[in-house]
Amino acid sequence: MQYGYFIDIKDILKLDQAKYSNTCIKSSIESMSDINISVKDVINATELSKKLFQITDKHVFISHSHKNVKDAEKLATFLKLEFGLDSFIDSNIWFHSMDLLKKIDDEYSKIYEGCYDYHKRNYTTSCVNTLLTLALFTMIEKTPCFIFIDSKASLCLKKNDIGTTESPWILQELAFACSFLKKDMLKKAIPLSEQKHIQFDADMEPLKKLDFNTLNKWICIKDKDPMKNLSKLQTYILN
Repeated sequence: MQYGYFIDIKDILKLDQAKYSNTCIKSSIESMSDINISVKDVINATELSKKLFQITDKHVFISHSHKNVKDAEKLATFLKLEFGLDSFIDSNIWFHSMDLLKKIDDEYSKIYEGCYDYHKRNYTTSCVNTLLTLALFTMIEKTPCFIFIDSKASLCLKKNDIGTTESPWILQELAFACSFLKKDMLKKAIPLSEQKHIQFDADMEPLKKLDFNTLNKWICIKDKDPMKNLSKLQTYILN
């Protein structure tokens, strides 16, 4: 990963909705029912991960709250139409980890309908979350550009480039991105909120800010080569 940015969701909303509708974003996910999992034999986690969490060649990794997936798709369409950049949006390419976990637990952890073995459930959850974490790490590492969508659904209580998030996945994505940008990002967790949700400090300091005006100026200097477009954006922001 070479470039890291964050953009306020309000700037994405300013993009022309008619021009940047989600026509460029197509889901490649099969049905989970087509995935055969049997615990009669040992499950090959590596092969399972390759099938469910495929590592693909993309220019941009878009990090976002699941509540903002339509906004992520709009940004991805803008990047594709204007700059030829292909974006990675996990929900359009990867299976949902909770669906995989449910399928495994129905085979491995279920005692009877509605009742699961607590210790087996902990084990399967750890395994599935580890598979997804490793896939995220690999995907972010190999993708040239990382863009985080800053919204109330993803971060809150921002101060001095540090916000809090209730999503461990957003925390991981920011941590990986910032570590690849040679910055130490992880902070200690803060106490439970009044809603009894766990919140984590998330530092965005290594990420450079994108806004609507920058996106428009980027269009004016764009190139036919997608990778040159990423370089031009970085040069423009640094200047």
